[in-house]
Amino acid sequence: RALVLTTQQEWSEAKKDDLIDVSNVQRFATLCLLYSSFNSKVGCHYVITEFPYMKKSTEMLMKTHHTTVVLATLRLWHSFLVQVPIFKKKFFEYHLDLSQFENASRDPPTNCLAKFQHKMTTMTTVQLLIHILMWCLQHENISESDPKVSEVAIEILRIFYVLKAGPQLDEKLLRELLLTNQDICQVTILILMDLSPTDLVSLVNLNDNNEKTLFEKVLLPTMELQVSLVAEQTMVGPIAASTLTPILVVMQKLCEVSKDFRGRTKEMVLLNTTSQFRKNCLRCLTWTESHVKRCMGELLWTLCEESAQEYKSQVGGIGNAWPILASRGLVRNVPGSY
Repeated sequence: RALVLTTQQEWSEAKKDDLIDVSNVQRFATLCLLYSSFNSKVGCHYVITEFPYMKKSTEMLMKTHHTTVVLATLRLWHSFLVQVPIFKKKFFEYHLDLSQFENASRDPPTNCLAKFQHKMTTMTTVQLLIHILMWCLQHENISESDPKVSEVAIEILRIFYVLKAGPQLDEKLLRELLLTNQDICQVTILILMDLSPTDLVSLVNLNDNNEKTLFEKVLLPTMELQVSLVAEQTMVGPIAASTLTPILVVMQKLCEVSKDFRGRTKEMVLLNTTSQFRKNCLRCLTWTESHVKRCMGELLWTLCEESAQEYKSQVGGIGNAWPILASRGLVRNVPGSY
């Protein structure tokens, strides 16, 4: 009811000179719903089905001047998508009527829609999120200009991951996200896992300098950092797996479909026999977390051109090589052994 009240124009106008801050009411009401979504499914289901929540929350996103309100709303959407199944249907069905915002303030995040309004009369919720994401990237230094802006971008990417909507982000936007900062890059790599190998190759654009830029500045450094954190036991257990496996999967997909990318990766990962990076990668083959061990093995197997002899030689012998070779039927598992 608080959200309905604050989105009514006459109430907003009347409270301009009062001590009541509309944005604070909106933020706290949204946070109450967010906390409720963790333990009150019935109440949240009522809000979503009986209350015009999508309409009111998108109105807030279009009219607010405060990134804290945007962030709270996005976190609630994320929680609803995970916790309340009916919300995904409502999320995709809702279309925003842009005509009602023709005279809206151009403060964040509505200014990101200015150049699109003359072409569009309605907008899906996914399109709205893409435009807010573009607004986030307009900041010259997204991490320092306003930390909340970086958090908004990350929350939108998490929503896209839940929705499996990565293919709706165009190549240029994905490149910008990868080159922004480490936190945003890490979440973007999660999105890339859902792309097909063909789409990934198109993204890195292997025939021009973009491939070299992404490889040298993003993909390889991210992999090297995450591998070192796991190998040196800075991260352990499920946290290590959830952080490292996305970049391993993306690298493996790219190496599968691109000979040039595979050769460049092999040179950096395997052929430099004295590097700490190579030692850390081999250490992951004996890691206790099965996802780390399997994903690293699959990547190194691809780098070895799926040659059992080369793979065994590169990874230090049959012990390290056994799980991958056994999964392909090239060696026989003894009953009762790993």
